[in-house]
Amino acid sequence: MFIAALCALPMVTVASVPKAWMAVLLIGIGTAAHQAFSSNIFTMIADMYPRRAVATIAGMGGAAGSLGGILIAQATGWTLELTGSYVPIVIYAGLGYMIAFVIIQLLVPKMAPAPLR
Repeated sequence: MFIAALCALPMVTVASVPKAWMAVLLIGIGTAAHQAFSSNIFTMIADMYPRRAVATIAGMGGAAGSLGGILIAQATGWTLELTGSYVPIVIYAGLGYMIAFVIIQLLVPKMAPAPLR
């Protein structure tokens, strides 16, 4: 998961690269990192919860992700209107995975199965 978050970091430079192909390359690396990160998230759910709870937990995560998608779309529009620039947006796109990784490490410092009754 850390490697995926690390691979997303170059996204912060997308707005400042001189050539379009460089931006496309960095965005491609960022989307590959996103896929690796999300695969790790789903695997983490299966590692932590019993089989009967995995779908429920993944569904709750999907619902939270959809709500986050709605909110980030609004925030993107407001940011563009306020600044007229994509720079803050691509900085967030690059740093978001590392921030998420740190939060996960703080919330789940030792990977262990969750007790369910």
